[in-house]
Amino acid sequence: MNLTDKFSKLVREHHYWTNEDKVLIAVSGGVDSMVLLHLIAHLPNDIRPRFSVAYVDHQLRNTSIIERHAVNKIAENLGIPFYSYIWEKETHPQSGTEKAAREIRYHFFHKVMVEQNITKLLTGHQKNDQVETILMRIVRGSAINQLVGIHKKRLFKDKEIIRPLLRFTKSELYTYAKAYELDFYEDESNTSFQYTRNRYRNRILPLLKKENKEVEDHLTNFADDLQDLLTIASPIIEKQAVDCLTFQEDKVEISKQHFIKQSDSMQRLVLKYMLDRLYEKTPLQYKRVHLEILQEWISSDTANSKIELPGDYVGIKEYTKFLICKQNNIKINRLSEPLQLEIGKWAVLPDGKKIGLFYSNEMPDLKINFVTLFLGLDSITLPLTIRHRADGDRMEIKGINGTKKIQRIMIDQKLPPSKREEAILIEDARKQIIWLVGLKESALSTKPIPDKIQYVLILKE
Repeated sequence: MNLTDKFSKLVREHHYWTNEDKVLIAVSGGVDSMVLLHLIAHLPNDIRPRFSVAYVDHQLRNTSIIERHAVNKIAENLGIPFYSYIWEKETHPQSGTEKAAREIRYHFFHKVMVEQNITKLLTGHQKNDQVETILMRIVRGSAINQLVGIHKKRLFKDKEIIRPLLRFTKSELYTYAKAYELDFYEDESNTSFQYTRNRYRNRILPLLKKENKEVEDHLTNFADDLQDLLTIASPIIEKQAVDCLTFQEDKVEISKQHFIKQSDSMQRLVLKYMLDRLYEKTPLQYKRVHLEILQEWISSDTANSKIELPGDYVGIKEYTKFLICKQNNIKINRLSEPLQLEIGKWAVLPDGKKIGLFYSNEMPDLKINFVTLFLGLDSITLPLTIRHRADGDRMEIKGINGTKKIQRIMIDQKLPPSKREEAILIEDARKQIIWLVGLKESALSTKPIPDKIQYVLILKE
């Protein structure tokens, strides 16, 4: 079966598109994309989509303008739309040109697709590209889901990318181009060892082929087998991850109760699922050692601790709560300075709650979400001050002889360390601590006494 028939059969089997679909073919002028364009143009009518061509002139080669005109001419001869973009030299970065060029290219493709209501982008990636990608990712230490290499289909923002030539080798495409006398252009940079892919293509893969001439087939088969395993395993891992993890934007809370019920292997896979989501835009920032550190950290009996992770992420453990978040997302609500309470007025706390001091016969009419603390008029000295805890603070507690450290009270209440920094207390003019707000009343507090005027502290949401 020749390449034309193989390609038609592939399109029918995979239902890549219908003859009503609008597709954009990314054409560089190289043999891969020129063969792809020719194959699409000569598909049978019932499976030939409505296609157009996009070309980006990166201004990286002296021949780029010639190539652009050549691709444009082919599009004219086929009677199809041609869209092009010139990436002016003065806008090229000093370094990272290859990455920047790719971003420019795909940004342009998507722009055309949106403007022309095109749903699918076709690229000329072929089997040799796939082999090189798999090998590079293995050596680089990529995550297991990346070892499957280049996907035949994937989402492209709100569109779709299809790579229909991944089953065909470069030599098959050269043979096809020669048979149909197709003009194409060789990128002279393909032989430069400056680029990583070229070193794999021209130096490493030839050595591997000497060891086993079928190495390319073995690598692509490995990727296909791995994809099959991931297809089966992913829903199982995701189900366990849903039980163990709660995501909120760029942070995640881990349920130790569910996590420790999993096997060691499943624990690592759940953590990997978590980190893959957190590092979605920079998936290579973490390594296996970070999975092991997290696993040991969650399983330990230490009540409160903190660990650092790549990319400014931190793990915060507070009793039974485990949180992974960005360092700069850790916000502690604190007063900028102590506040004085005036009778009959409210003071606003950093978390949005309010505290007010009133006479019991002038209390506001509150229905829900409030807490009160009654005090005798002669038991405290005004003014009252709202502040945070200081070292050595102590409060007289009912039921014990003497005072107790505020720090000890918070520990006994199992208040997480981050919340201890936010804790509010109220003291009078004689430095008597009256209330560790929302946590503990001092021995100065009393019950409401009918027909007797008292001070009332009110905390409301």
